[in-house]
Amino acid sequence: MAARLSVIVPFYGVEDYIGDCLESIRIQSFDDIEVIAVDDGSPDGSRGVADQFVAKDPRFRVVEQQNQGLGPARNTGVAHAEGEFITFIDSDDLVTVHGFERMLALLDQSGSAFAGGNARRFNNSSGVRQSWSHRIAFNQNRLATHVSEYPPLARDRMVWNKVYRRSFWDEFGYAFPAIRYEDYPVTLAAHLDAVTVDVMADPVYFWRERESGDSITQQAFRYDNLLDRVVSAEMVLGHLDRATLRVRREVLAALAETDLVTIAQAFATVPDSEADRLLALGRRLAEHLGETAVRRTHHFNRIQYEALLSENVDLLRRLAVFRSENGLSGHARGQAHPILPGRMELPYPGLGERGVPRRLYAVPRRQVGLRTTVRSARWHDGALEITATAEIRHVRTGRDSQLTVDFGAGGRWVRLTAERFDAVDSHGDTSYVGFRTTVPHELLAQVAGDAERPGQLRVGLRNGRRFSEDTLKHPTQGSAAWPQGHQVTEDVWAQPTVTSRGQFVVTWLHHPARLSEASVVDGTYQLAVQVNGNPSTADLVFARNRTAPELRWPGTVTQVGDAAVVRFSVPVAAIVEGVEHDDPFLQSNARAVRLAVDADEPETIVWTDGDRSVGAVHGEHLVRLTRSPAARVNLVEGPLRLTAVSVRLEDDGSSLVVTGQRWSDDTDWRPHWRRYLPDSDTHVDLDTEVTLEPGTWQARVPISSLVEVADAGDLAARNVMWSLFEAPQDGPATAVACEPFLHADLPLEFGQHGRRAQVRVDREILHGTVSLAPAESS
Repeated sequence: MAARLSVIVPFYGVEDYIGDCLESIRIQSFDDIEVIAVDDGSPDGSRGVADQFVAKDPRFRVVEQQNQGLGPARNTGVAHAEGEFITFIDSDDLVTVHGFERMLALLDQSGSAFAGGNARRFNNSSGVRQSWSHRIAFNQNRLATHVSEYPPLARDRMVWNKVYRRSFWDEFGYAFPAIRYEDYPVTLAAHLDAVTVDVMADPVYFWRERESGDSITQQAFRYDNLLDRVVSAEMVLGHLDRATLRVRREVLAALAETDLVTIAQAFATVPDSEADRLLALGRRLAEHLGETAVRRTHHFNRIQYEALLSENVDLLRRLAVFRSENGLSGHARGQAHPILPGRMELPYPGLGERGVPRRLYAVPRRQVGLRTTVRSARWHDGALEITATAEIRHVRTGRDSQLTVDFGAGGRWVRLTAERFDAVDSHGDTSYVGFRTTVPHELLAQVAGDAERPGQLRVGLRNGRRFSEDTLKHPTQGSAAWPQGHQVTEDVWAQPTVTSRGQFVVTWLHHPARLSEASVVDGTYQLAVQVNGNPSTADLVFARNRTAPELRWPGTVTQVGDAAVVRFSVPVAAIVEGVEHDDPFLQSNARAVRLAVDADEPETIVWTDGDRSVGAVHGEHLVRLTRSPAARVNLVEGPLRLTAVSVRLEDDGSSLVVTGQRWSDDTDWRPHWRRYLPDSDTHVDLDTEVTLEPGTWQARVPISSLVEVADAGDLAARNVMWSLFEAPQDGPATAVACEPFLHADLPLEFGQHGRRAQVRVDREILHGTVSLAPAESS
C-alpha cells in the first residue's frame, strides 16, 4: 500500500548537511511517508550518506539522474512519488518533528489544495531567527483561505514549507523549470489555481543560511545566475493576468524589492566587459515591472531603477557600492536643499547629477522625527536608572539642544532630571545624543499604587527650530531588552519590559507568584513559589506550546501569614522523558513554567531567585530553569553544552575574559572565538587561552587579536563579528550557550587603535563585533 505522503529530497554536493536533513525527516511524528532522495549527479559523498538511510529504513529510496539542476530533480522525484500528498525538502535544510503531521491535519479538516507553515533561518554563528520572507504571509493561522483573500500570500515564493495534494498537483500539471529560482513560478501558480489553502503560523521548516550571512552584495558576478532570476520573474509575471489588482501589486513589489535590487547591486562587481549585458538585463526587468511597482519600495530602489532606465553605468556602480558598504543602514544624514528652505536631501550618489530626478533624494518627512534607543536599564537602591539616546534624525544635535524626560502612567506625568553626554547617533556620528535618567523609588511606588496602565517614559527634544516628542523606544541588546524587575511596594512588583511595538514600559504585577528558591538535589528540582492568599492546592504547569501536552506536578502548600509557600519536588528525568524538540537545529525546547492555584487558570511566575540559571544534567540532556526577557520563569531543555556566565576586561584592559560553567567534567570541550569570512562558510579561529577547572572554564584573548582584523582599506574587514564556539571531542563545533542573566551585564564596549568593539548576546550566542565607527564617551 502506498505511503500517504511522498517526501522529495533532491541532493547535490551536500555531504556535510544531508545526514541532518534526512534524520529530521526520519524522526517525524507522522510516519506514513516515503522519502525519495534524488541524486542529481552529486560529486561528493552525499550519495553514501543517503544510502545509509536506505539501508536502515525501508521508507527511504534513492533515484539517480545525471546533473540537471534542482528543478528537474524535483520533477524526477514527483514522477517516482506514489503518495496521496507530496512535499519538497532542500537537502541542507531541516523540518520540525510535527510539521508534516500538523499540515496534513489541516488538509484533512479543510479539504484545501495545499497547506503551508512558517519558516526559520538558522546557522551556527547566529542561531535561529524568523525568516524575513515568511514573517507576514504566515503571521497567523488561516484555514481555507486564498491569495485573493489575503494578498501577502503572493510573496510566498518557496515551495518547500508546504504539503500539496497530489491530485491538485497533477490536475494543473506543475513542473519546475530547468533554471535557478524555479520556486516562485510554481508557488504563485499554485496559489492562484487553488480553491483554498491553509496557513499555519508555527514553524514547520528550518532554512539554512551560510555562516557569514546571505549577503547579495558581495557575491562574485555571475551573468547566468542573474539571467535565470529575470527569466523566473518573467514566468511569474505571466501568471498575473488572472490575479486580482492587490495580488498583482504584491507580486510586483516583491520582484522590485528582491530581484531588481539584486541585479542593480551586481554593478558593484560586474567586469567592464559585462557591464552592457548586465545593463540590458536590468532594463529588461525594470521595464517589465514599471515605475508603479518600484514606487512602493524603498526610495533608494527608485534611484537605482531610474539609473537603469537612463543607462548610467557609472552611477549604477557608485550606487551599488554605496549600498554594499551599508550606506542604507541609517548612516546617511540629510543635508539642506540648496534652494528650497526646510527641504532636506540624502547625500546618495548621483545627487544633483543628470539622469535621476532630484526629488528622489528628498528625505521623507516621516524620517525627520524623534529617534530614541534604550541602551541599559538597571536598578540602584530601588530606583530605575536608564541610559538612552535621543535625536531628531537628520538634524545634528547641538550642545544648545534642550531635552526633557517625563515618567508617568494614565495621563499623569512627572518631570525627571537627565544627565547628557556624547554618544554615537543613528548616523554613526558622535554627538550630544546620550542621556541618563533615574526614576526614583518613591515615584515608582506612588504610580504603582493606582496605575492601571504601564508606566512610560516620554522624551521631548528641541533642536534649533525643530521640536519632537515621543515615548521611549527601541531597546538595544543587553539589560535594555532583558531588564531586571524590583519589588516597589509590599504588593507590587515593577517589571520593565518591551511592547510588541518596541516601547520601553514598566508593568505592574500585583501579588505575583514568585520563585523564591530553586536548587537541584539528587537529580530532583526543589522549588519554592510564594503566592498571595490561602490556596488549598497548587500545581506547577510546564507548558511547551499550543499543541504539546502540559506537564503538571502537584505541590505542598504551607501557609505563612497572609501568604503561602508552595514547595515542589520535580525529578529531572520526568522533564526529559518523552521530550520532542521544537527546534530541529538546536534540538531544544522551552516551556513556560506557571502556577495553577485551586484549579484556576495557570498564572505566570516571576523570577526573583538569584542571578544564574539552575541547571541539571540527565544523560546527554541539559535542563535549565531560567528566566525570559520579561523575567518570567522558563524551563529550557537541550543538548549538553558549555554555558557562558560572565564577560569582563582584565584590570589593565589588555584582554577579554569569558568564564562559564561546565555541566559535566567528563567533557573536554574547549571554547574559542571564531569568525566567518564574508559570503562564505570558511572560518578563522582565534588563538584562545583556555583554562578548564572542575565545573568551570575560562577563555582569554588579547584585545588586540580581536580588533586588529578591522582594516579601513578592506570593506570586508570594516565590520567583523566573532562568535564564541565550543569544540567537542568528536563532532562539529557549535556556539557556546549564554546565561540569560548575562544580558543584564552587557553590552561590554571597549576600543583600541581607533576601532570600537562590543560584546553582546544575540539569540543566546555571545558575539564580539568590531568596527571602525567612532567610540562612545559617557
